[in-house]
Amino acid sequence: MAGKGWAGLRPIQERAAAAIMRSDEDVIVASGTASGKTEAAFLPTVSMLAASPVGTVGILSVSPLRSLINDQHGRLSSLGEAVGLPVTRWHGETPADEKRALRRTPRGIVIITPESLEALLLKRRGDVERMFGHLRFVVIDELHAFLAGERGAHLAALLVRLDAAVGRRVRRIGLSATLGDPRIAATWLRPSAPDRVALVEEDLGARRPIEVRLECVVEQNRPDWIEDEIAAEEMGYRTGTAQLADRLGPRLSEGKNLIFAPSRKAVETLADALRRQAESSGFENGFHPHHGSLAKAYRQAVEDALRKPGTPATAVATTTLELGIDIGPVERVVNVGPPRSLAALRQRAGRSGRRPGTVPMLDVAVVTRAPAPDCGPLEAIQPDVVCAAAAIHLLQAGFVEPPGDAPASLSVLCHQILCIAACEAPVDAQRIAATLGRAAPFRRFGPQVLRDLLIRLSARESGLLERLGGGLVRPGPVGRAILESADVFSVFATPVELALVFEGARLGSVPIAGGSPLAAGDGVVFQGRRWTIERIEFAEKVAHVVPAPKGSSIRFEGGEGAPLHDALPRAMRQVYESGVYPSWFDHAARGVVHHARRAYATRGMDRNPIQTDGGDVVLLPFAGTLRLKALALGLQGEGLEASASSYAVHVGNCGPAAVREVLRTVAARSAERLADWMASRGAVPEGKFDGTLDPAFRAAWWARTNDVGRLAGETASFLLAAR
Repeated sequence: MAGKGWAGLRPIQERAAAAIMRSDEDVIVASGTASGKTEAAFLPTVSMLAASPVGTVGILSVSPLRSLINDQHGRLSSLGEAVGLPVTRWHGETPADEKRALRRTPRGIVIITPESLEALLLKRRGDVERMFGHLRFVVIDELHAFLAGERGAHLAALLVRLDAAVGRRVRRIGLSATLGDPRIAATWLRPSAPDRVALVEEDLGARRPIEVRLECVVEQNRPDWIEDEIAAEEMGYRTGTAQLADRLGPRLSEGKNLIFAPSRKAVETLADALRRQAESSGFENGFHPHHGSLAKAYRQAVEDALRKPGTPATAVATTTLELGIDIGPVERVVNVGPPRSLAALRQRAGRSGRRPGTVPMLDVAVVTRAPAPDCGPLEAIQPDVVCAAAAIHLLQAGFVEPPGDAPASLSVLCHQILCIAACEAPVDAQRIAATLGRAAPFRRFGPQVLRDLLIRLSARESGLLERLGGGLVRPGPVGRAILESADVFSVFATPVELALVFEGARLGSVPIAGGSPLAAGDGVVFQGRRWTIERIEFAEKVAHVVPAPKGSSIRFEGGEGAPLHDALPRAMRQVYESGVYPSWFDHAARGVVHHARRAYATRGMDRNPIQTDGGDVVLLPFAGTLRLKALALGLQGEGLEASASSYAVHVGNCGPAAVREVLRTVAARSAERLADWMASRGAVPEGKFDGTLDPAFRAAWWARTNDVGRLAGETASFLLAAR
């Protein structure tokens, strides 16, 4: 502390130290961004380890990103050096000699990704006990990032497997800036005894107010058939992105700022527009894209530019700069597009206002189209702008959505069963079920469900496992092939990518399966600049590019983003039915919301959420993503042409009376009709490791674990009752 010039500990650090040092409970430290959570965990644990040394690694810290590990390594190294404890990074880019040195002499602190922990458990099981036999603490950084989804289920399983490997349960400490429900986090951390998890929270009075602004850009006249922003601009249309760049460029031309865009394509398009705006104004370009497809060296250069004092720099990023990488003080954060997650929005806002005497500054900027006079009901009520307003209301109220309460996916479960079978082969199937049953995402299945799945996976037609005598199993021929694959350590699929290279330097990579098809002569926008592809070497998966005056957006692979929690659409309805225009609306936002409210009232959406759109029907239950998808599935299962968008369910070639009749069936009989829905719906999304199971079983599993029957029935009932 003295070496860093600290006058003392912050209150959250004092209380965390007391909780860690005076009991043997697991601990969650929940406080805002830049509040000192890392030190809150490591000051007491390092002190305890220095006072009572162990003969192996003493602290294992798990982090979701390599970049976070590299950043945390720098922060912890000086702390470890002060007491003679080495700090080792362990991920895919760590040199092999550093890993060998730690295996020979395991000591101190190791910071690791889940995938690298999997590699240790799976490929170096014999080293694990020697490296971690006297492990005292497991620290989970960014705990909220692991509470839901496949990667979180993977880590939960890895932790119980680590406990099994060292022969005892290791104490856990979770760190998070955004916990919607601490009880869910406690259950994830210690499912057998969540009451034995001490929660150390930041005082509500200590939370800094956030200065917010909602601004709107209304694009006029562009035909719907011109989807690509850059193509529209080159055809002479004044695009919304170009207008937004004209607004943001002068405002963010000084200081350090962050702009978060909803996708890699949006990042590149906006960064290109901001670069051109700066150059046309005679300024040096200080706007830089930052996302996972860019080369590591380029991303590090952007991070260095943000840290460098005295030089303007603004990063246009996806989620890559959302978590706790130290990039120095940031003046302002801009969120482009309607927020889908309040937890992410609060995390992003907390990146600014870190200097004494400053507050977080957040702008939410939404680009929308002016609705045509004959537009449909959804376009008329401008849901993106209203969603942004609702998100700001919830942010100011302190709301953070809890993580989804779904169990682990079937794919992750299959993966972990195979990995345990490989580590311990031959192994009793009941031991596999018991081990996974100790992890929260698998616990709710129960031992019988896990045993039934093991039987299916060891059937001859599956080949993932082989049954031996006495209830023992081992990897089967399909399982052994998976275990030999290069990406077996990760639970998510690795896309096939094409590297972009200019004069021998790697710019980054773009997807070639599911993304934009590329050929020689094509123009692309990458690193916020425009390029032409000179030639492609498909065998080496390399495309050579040169600078060009024109380009086009790359269609990157990616998911739909975070699902909307039910609270956000409900808050949208309150915005529609309110007459208040907060001071943080800009002039354009006031106008858009005013017209949206008038359309909402004129079309009677408060009384009738079943709206017509030509010969189609639009259902507006103001519900979250899971409910919309469940309702669409039910309507599809009953023979309607239905699909879910961000805010509604759309039914084609059908009138309101027919839709209401089907809604009555869904509301009354969802449980008994679910199997038929799944049969008519066709194949469910196939996970990376569950393809050996027959489609009917995967469909039944998916339906049961996603609770679609209940959600569809409840949503249909709401629509019928609202009339």
